[in-house]
Amino acid sequence: MRLSAVDVAAFVLLALSMALPSGYSYGAVLLLLLGLFYGVRTMSRHACRFRPMTLWAVAIAIMGVAWMMHTTDQGGALIAHMSRFDRPSKYLLVLLVLPALLARRPNAKVLFWGSVAGAAGAGATALWQVFHLHIPRAGGYTNAIQFGDISLLLALWSAIWALQLPRSWQRSLAILCALLGLTASVLSDTRGGWITLPVLLPLILWLSRPPAHRQPRTRVLKMVGVVAVFCVVLVALPPVHQRIRQAVQQYAAWTQGHTA
Repeated sequence: MRLSAVDVAAFVLLALSMALPSGYSYGAVLLLLLGLFYGVRTMSRHACRFRPMTLWAVAIAIMGVAWMMHTTDQGGALIAHMSRFDRPSKYLLVLLVLPALLARRPNAKVLFWGSVAGAAGAGATALWQVFHLHIPRAGGYTNAIQFGDISLLLALWSAIWALQLPRSWQRSLAILCALLGLTASVLSDTRGGWITLPVLLPLILWLSRPPAHRQPRTRVLKMVGVVAVFCVVLVALPPVHQRIRQAVQQYAAWTQGHTA
């Protein structure tokens, strides 16, 4: 398999994202440079052929514009501080990566190995920090929320690969790495990502390749059962249970403060 520069950048972005300090920056910067190299002409030439990519770009642009609200105060005056432009600039810079992705789409094998390596790295980092360094919340080399959310994303990508791959050893590897990524999410105590699981898991299962003999109703029942069991097991884990109870207490305190 011959690798392109985009393949290398995509692998580095996924594989090193949570395992090294600023690990997600190396691949992102390389993709940005490649996007600038291929230029706007490539995007205008190929964008109409890849409608999902175009819709994704529109969603990214909307998010960037939405975050621009944080650059003004309550009176609408512009706040001239670089920290206010951090998040919107990140979303808008993603658009500069599109020419590279349109010109040289990453190889599927590269995305597979990048996803499982990234999830495994996140899990190993979380286990090392919590059980060796005795840090209460695993945060990798960033904050706990970002670490937990990205780890969960890598775990879900690995789970998607486990549902798609034909060989048993590949599926086993993807499942193992998905569990490691999920472990990193749990050890980070990042409950924001957990809220998305009841929505994302059915979507992942529904979009997986269905057996030819299975009826849609059977698929739905199996999907609901798998998601229900998974959520029950997840909630039963002590870190997750504790964070959910804390969220309930915080909500109760907030409602009492507003009704008083």
